[in-house]
This record gives sequence, structure tokens and C-alpha cells, in this order.
Amino acid sequence: GGLIGQSALFTAALAGHPWQIDTHMLFFAILAVISTMRSIPTLIVACGLTAVHHLGLTLAMPALVYPSADLMTNIMRTAVHGVIVVVEGGILSLSMLDAQRQRKALIEQKSEAVRLTEEAQVAKQEAQKAGADAEQVVGALSGGLESLASGDLTHTIETPFPPDYEALRRDFNATVNSLRDLIGAVADNATEIHLRAEELSVGSLDLSRRTESQAATLEETAAALEEMTSSVKSTAEGAIRVEEVVRHARGSAEQSGQVVTDAVVAMSEIKRSSDEINQIIGVIDDIAFQTNLLALNAGVEAARAGDAGRGFAVVASEVRALAQRSAESAREIKNLIGTSTDQVENGVALVNSAGEALTDIMERVGNVAELIGNIANGSQEQSAGLAELNTGVAQLDQVTQQNAAMVEESSAASTTLKKEAETMQSLVARFQLTQAAGSSHDWTEENGHISEQWVA
Repeated sequence: GGLIGQSALFTAALAGHPWQIDTHMLFFAILAVISTMRSIPTLIVACGLTAVHHLGLTLAMPALVYPSADLMTNIMRTAVHGVIVVVEGGILSLSMLDAQRQRKALIEQKSEAVRLTEEAQVAKQEAQKAGADAEQVVGALSGGLESLASGDLTHTIETPFPPDYEALRRDFNATVNSLRDLIGAVADNATEIHLRAEELSVGSLDLSRRTESQAATLEETAAALEEMTSSVKSTAEGAIRVEEVVRHARGSAEQSGQVVTDAVVAMSEIKRSSDEINQIIGVIDDIAFQTNLLALNAGVEAARAGDAGRGFAVVASEVRALAQRSAESAREIKNLIGTSTDQVENGVALVNSAGEALTDIMERVGNVAELIGNIANGSQEQSAGLAELNTGVAQLDQVTQQNAAMVEESSAASTTLKKEAETMQSLVARFQLTQAAGSSHDWTEENGHISEQWVA
């Protein structure tokens, strides 16, 4: 604050002098000097005092700051100086921060170097001690490993190791104990495998015999099934031929039904023609009746005429007789037509009955054809199913043959397994095991089996 005050007094002392504006360079020099104090707050306070001095005196007593009396010019100069102060203050602050970081890093590096030197000395001492401990540990482990390599699983390291290597001693002893337990379990498993291999060999031989018997039975079944397949196939072919015959019979029945239908139509036409003839005969009968009536009237008129009408009376009589004969003939024809109509109706009824019978026959033939078709389809499906079954049985026969071969291979493998189990028993017998303090036992091989011998 004192340095900034002295700069302000120096500037005020040169009031009105042309060099008054140059004295402002002293403020920037003072800020650079203050930055050497390594205090950013002090630098900020100095920048603030400089800004307050410039702005306050520019507004209150500008003659103490600038030689010019123009207020706007002085304010613009103050703004420019303020920007310069801010930039310089920021740069100086960054420089101070960087210097602080460098000093801190240097101090930390020096401390780290001292620490590393101390650690190196401690490490050297520890390395010397560790060398001695390691020599002791290597010697003990070397003896233990020699015993372990010779097959002696009773040797453990009882002398305590240095604290850093004690876990290694415990791990070695645990490894020996685990290996001893493992070899013992392997020996037990070898005996068990040997026994199971013998059982497996006997079972494999029995299974081989049963598989061969099953293969023979399955082969006979396949042959019988093949014969059944051929028979069903022949039945299916016969059903197809019967279906064709029934289909032809159905077509013939349908044609016969069409003929009966045409006959019924013809009979209906004959009946219709007979009805029309009957109507025409009725008309003829009416005409004969009218003719007879006219002849009777003509005879009456001829009788009234006397001799002059005698000839006309004879004609009228003949006409009357002719009309009577026509009426009788018309009646006879009508009777015949009626009889014919009755017979035609009976024929139509019979033809209708025949048509219904043929229709029923066609339906029954259609049902039979459908049933035979279903039988044919079923026979074909059955034949296809038997063919697939035959194929499946053939494949099963092939698989059974393969299974028989695999059973033989399994039997050979079980024999090999038995030999390998005996070999593993002989290998395990090399190890010396311990079970309790003060005693030990050995695994020896006798007649292909492991026996346990205890030694006090």
C-alpha cells in the first residue's frame, strides 16, 4: 500500500508537467516488484489500490493524475490503464502460482530423495538379513525335497523358519501331508478300480452275450416284419384295384340312373300326349253329340216336309247313325286312351321306383367306393408305416450290431483298465506313508492287490 501511495504522490507532484503521464509506468513497475513478495492477495490489493487511485482522482481531482483537463480523455486513459493492470496482475499471479508449484515440487523431490536414501539403507540391511534367512530356508527345503523325491512322505520340517518364511514351511508341511493323503487315497482308489475293473470285465462279457442274443432276435424280427410289409403292400395294391372296379361300377350306375331319368321324362311326355288325345276325343265326342242332335232335328224337319223331305230324312238318318258310331268309336278310343294312361302312369311309377332304386344303389356304391378308398388309403399308409418301421428295425439292428462291437471293445478296455490299475498299485507302493505319531505304514503289492503294513 505504501509503494502504491508513493507512486500516487510522485504522479501528483508532477501535476501539469508533460511527463506526468509517464509517471504511470511506475505503478506497473511497483506491481512487478510486489509480485516478488510471492503473495497473490498482496498483488490483488495493490492492483485494487491502483484502480481506485486512477478512477477516484480522475473523477475528483484529475489534475493529480493526468496533465489533460478533458474528462472523457482521462476516463479512456483510466480504462486503458485498468485493462493493463488487470492483464499484468493476471500474468503475475500465474507466474507466482507456477513458481509456488515449482518450489513445492522441488521440496517434495528433496523429501522423496531423503526417504529413498533411508529406504535403500533399510533395504540393504534387510537384504543381508534376508540372505541369511534364505540360506537357512533353502537348506531345510532342500533336505525336505530330497526326502520327498525319494518317496518318503513322513518327513516334515519341524524347525521354525524366520517370520517371513514361516508360511513357506507351513505350506511345505501342508503339501507333504496333502500329498500323503492323496497318495493314500490313490492307493485306495487303485484297489477299488482294480475290483471294479474285474466286475466290469465280467459284466461286459455277460452284456456281450446278451447283446449278441438280442441282435439275433432283432434280425429275425426284421425278417418277419419285412414279410409282413410285403403282405400289407400286396393288400394295398389289391384294395387299389378294387377301388378302380368300384369306381367303374359307380360310373355305370350313374349312367343307368341317367337312362332311367330319361325314361321317366319320356313317360311323362307320353302321358302328356295321352292327355291331349283324350281332350281331342272329348271334342270329337261333343261334335258327334251335336251332329246326332242336328240329325235328329233334321229328321224331325224332314218328317214335317212329307214326301218332299223323305230323301233328306234318309240322309239325316244316315248322318245320325254315323254320329252314333263316331260317338261309340270316340268312347272306345277314350277308354283305350284311359287304359293306356293308367298303364303309362303305372310305368312312370315303376320307372320312378327304378330310378329311386338306382339312386340308392348309386349312393351305396359311392359309399362302398369311399370305404374302399379309405381302406386303400389306410393300407397305403399302413404299408408306408410298416416300411418306415422296417427301416427303423433295420437301423436298430445295425445299431445293435454296433453296440455288440462296442461291448467287445468295452470288454477289452476293461481288461486294459484292470492291467493299468495293477500298474498304478505297483507305482503307489513306492511311497512311504504315515498316519499317526510314532508309527508309519507302507503300501506293498501282493498278487496284484495293495496291502497295508504298519511299522512301530
